[in-house]
Amino acid sequence: MGTACCARDPAGQSIEPSELIYHPRPAEYEVTLKRGADKSYGLYADTHDTMTLYITNLADDGPAMAYNQQVEPELQLARGDFIVEANGVSGDAVAILDKFTNDDRVVLKVRRRIEVTLILDRKKVTNEDGTEGDLQPLGVEWSEHPKAEGLVVKAVNQGLIAD
Repeated sequence: MGTACCARDPAGQSIEPSELIYHPRPAEYEVTLKRGADKSYGLYADTHDTMTLYITNLADDGPAMAYNQQVEPELQLARGDFIVEANGVSGDAVAILDKFTNDDRVVLKVRRRIEVTLILDRKKVTNEDGTEGDLQPLGVEWSEHPKAEGLVVKAVNQGLIAD
């Protein structure tokens, strides 16, 4: 009984698993976009973490999508990526956004999101008088009114996460 192969080359020939090449997505990479005819870069972003732009979507026919069609999958812009710099400006989401408004060409530094799933066991805190108090604080700060799909952690303070 033979083994089944799950990958084939363009000619339809089987590729052994040992021949497959894994191309990891870089944690950070550079993208250059030129403003389109409709004066748009073809991407939608959120500023809720105040320091970066969070890519919420790409237009179907804008410069961002055209860029994606020309590069390897691991270098494509994706929903959930963060624009951490535009034309040398970083650390201020509004200032980064201004580059998209004022410049016809942007050189971006893009950082991949990091997805983390946590299961936390919060205990009740014992008050100084020995009575049972509230749940142990998480010790995490995030935007008061997050608008994006993800939760951007702004700070880790004393509490369950830091412990």
